[in-house]
Amino acid sequence: MLRPLLFLIFLLPLWMPYGTAASQEFGTVTGIVFWDRNENGEHDAGELAIATQVQLRPPTDPETRHLGFDDTDEAGIYAIQSLPGQYRLGTTVPRFSGVCADTGGFSYNPFPQSRCWAARLPVTSPEFTDVFTVVAGETLTIDLPVTTRDEMVFIARAIEDTHYMTGGEIITAMVNSRPCGESAPFQTPHPDSPSGEAFVQLNVAGDAEIDGCARPGDEILFELHGRTAGQVYQYVPFTPPQLPLPRGDLHFADLYFSEDWMWVWSDDRLKDGQPYPPGTPVVARVGDVECARTTIGDIFGEHAADVPISGFGRLQIPSARIKPGCGRPIGVDIYIGGDLAIDNVPWEPALFQIGSTPPPATPTATSTATATPTNDVLPPNTGARDASRPPRGAAGLLAIGMILCAFAWIMRRRAVADC
Repeated sequence: MLRPLLFLIFLLPLWMPYGTAASQEFGTVTGIVFWDRNENGEHDAGELAIATQVQLRPPTDPETRHLGFDDTDEAGIYAIQSLPGQYRLGTTVPRFSGVCADTGGFSYNPFPQSRCWAARLPVTSPEFTDVFTVVAGETLTIDLPVTTRDEMVFIARAIEDTHYMTGGEIITAMVNSRPCGESAPFQTPHPDSPSGEAFVQLNVAGDAEIDGCARPGDEILFELHGRTAGQVYQYVPFTPPQLPLPRGDLHFADLYFSEDWMWVWSDDRLKDGQPYPPGTPVVARVGDVECARTTIGDIFGEHAADVPISGFGRLQIPSARIKPGCGRPIGVDIYIGGDLAIDNVPWEPALFQIGSTPPPATPTATSTATATPTNDVLPPNTGARDASRPPRGAAGLLAIGMILCAFAWIMRRRAVADC
């Protein structure tokens, strides 16, 4: 009878802080994170949960550090325990996203080293909340609505006839025959770009931003100097990270403005299983007429350290209007090192790849949402999360308390045995 009583005596002081002292020493801030579609600041029926991390930050210079955090659960709810004091809240909802040249598949002249371009995403809600006060032993409810503009975000690169666009040119996005967005002016390419490529951000406005502009599924055409690019895109508005809608944050656009030139490129030209050496001539012929010439280059680098590749990036084949005998209607034969590599390629004023088809470009968000909700629609706003899910930190304290209890019980047994 004595030993169980001693065990309870040791256990009781260690357990009491979870029910009394800890609840008086700490306060809790909790709430829900949701996509505020109507921008009224309130969680309405059908507004979707946001998968993100909520971070407790200091009242001044909140961008410098965070003091605690919690991942939203399947209903978009978070809860953070903290000492009494003044704080702000922030989330990891991405505000920037980018594409990198070495992610593969979207660059017609891949760079030999990593190059990335970042775009600002149309998230309009404040990055941090106003300052609030946490009181010991009390729970404060702060919901975090996320608002966005109705836009589709592109990083675009454009080719006009035989050159990449540079020098202040601007592309216009057309939807339903009306302008719905313009690119930033093209800038001088980075010196590491062997092909002279330049990239710009281009946001296409939805109907909620400009009356009569894009709705989901509408076709987007891009115009430059009165010419329309050969590529057509469908409007997918930006959505923050949540389910079940597909995430539409950043899109890559390769735009080609030409009626008289066909660009042919390849990244994997092999002969007898080995890559052609740099400098090997690449020739395009239509019948007996030589229409274009380039060489195998080494700007493509390597896909892997032990798998060298070779290719070419600018075999520019003119139309019959530019060079008689070329272009339509006869197909183009392409020779590499004097060998027929591919025959009867239909001439089109477009970009054409020989070889393996690359994967689509994969945007890379610079700020990652860490929680993935399994329930897309939030329940009615109850103002507090499920009590069965303790705030972050409570489980760790409980585990430490149990370990200390076990240690105290063992030491007590040894003391009794010594007696």
